[in-house]
Formats: sequence, structure tokens, C-alpha cells
Amino acid sequence: VSRGPENEKINVPNVVGLSLREIYNQMASSELMFDFSAGQTDAGEPQILSQMPVSGEVLAKNSRVEAVIGFPEAKGLSSTVYGIFKQTLPEYAYPLKMELMALPPSGGKGSSVVKFSHMGGSLSVPYAVPKNTVLILYVEGKEFSQITVRPKED
Repeated sequence: VSRGPENEKINVPNVVGLSLREIYNQMASSELMFDFSAGQTDAGEPQILSQMPVSGEVLAKNSRVEAVIGFPEAKGLSSTVYGIFKQTLPEYAYPLKMELMALPPSGGKGSSVVKFSHMGGSLSVPYAVPKNTVLILYVEGKEFSQITVRPKED
């Protein structure tokens, strides 16, 4: 007799050291929700520096995992802006399909940053995009919010 999906348990994966692309793949395939905060790294590319709970722990499906992502220091004339897209959503009864899209500053066709499922509440997604890119969050195919990415002023 099945107890149903409410009791489903998930082993927390090790995300430390993952690149942006790898963490997007993890977000897309995992039944956990990731809460990101920013740190600093000496690496040339963004990567996950730490996580809580640690890998190997067992959590209920749709639990939250905190991850600190290290962003490289902005170098001179670099047009890439690193940051975390943050949004507060309604709390949903079950995970909804979401997508973060990036529209280039030059206009033209947008591209998908990441597609994932989320239960709502606090949402955060790290990004590395050219300055003045417009990031748009879609929930179940409908636009929920958007921001224009601006570099931090020194």
C-alpha cells in the first residue's frame, strides 16, 4: 500500500563546487527548493561555496536547501553582472512550473536561464548576464515579475 507523495524523502545532493549551469541543472531536476545567498570567490566563475543541510541528509520532498554562491569580483570593463534574482511569491499548495527568462539589452529573442518547479514563498535564482538584461519570471507560463539588471555602483 502506497503512502502517497506526502511522505516522499529525498537525499540532499552535494552542490558545493557546482557552476551556475550545473546548479541550474540541479534546480531543474531536483524536488528540493534552493535558497541562494551571495558570497565572494577567487574563482573566475560563479560557484557554490557552501550548503545547509549538508549532502547526504534526508529531507521531505520540496524542502529548502540554503546555498551560498560565490561570485567573482567584477573586473574593470566586464559587461557581465552577477547577482541573485529574488522574489516573494504566494505560497502554493503544490510545486508550480517556473521559468526565468533573460531578454538581451540589445533587444531580440530572449533565452531561458532556468526552468524549475517551486512551492512559492521566498524565491532566489543566481544569474550572470550582461548589464541591462531584463530578467522575467514566469509562473505556469504567465509573467509574474521582471527586473532590469544594473551593475552595482562602486
